[in-house]
Amino acid sequence: MNKVCILLIIGLFSTTNLFSQKKISVDSIKNILCKKWEFVYAQLNEKKIERISDTSKIYYIFKKNGTFEIITNQIIDSRKCSWVFENKNQIIRLFINDINIGVISLIKEHELILKIDLNNFFNIDLKPIQLVFKSNIE
Repeated sequence: MNKVCILLIIGLFSTTNLFSQKKISVDSIKNILCKKWEFVYAQLNEKKIERISDTSKIYYIFKKNGTFEIITNQIIDSRKCSWVFENKNQIIRLFINDINIGVISLIKEHELILKIDLNNFFNIDLKPIQLVFKSNIE
């Protein structure tokens, strides 16, 4: 009986691992990503940094053609913003003026986390900052 239980548990974990390793298609990424995302807070060194006020709202609007817009205080950023889904690595990279600014480390239907490596911008050793966005915020 114990052997049967152990085999069932091993089978369950094997099946779970197969599902977790399933690759996501570009179309699925577009369906989840391409909408309006509102910045909620940042996290740096385990410290949560809240948005200052409602007047400092920041939105990222992703489009299916591989571009996105950044809107701050109702002003559209004029820089060239693009995103690329690397199917091999299952990573979404963001670029501003052709410079890689970071990767989306988590994406769910209503939550997106953008991880930015600050060392790409400053000549000091800093941990990455995570920007947390939500969609469909009322």
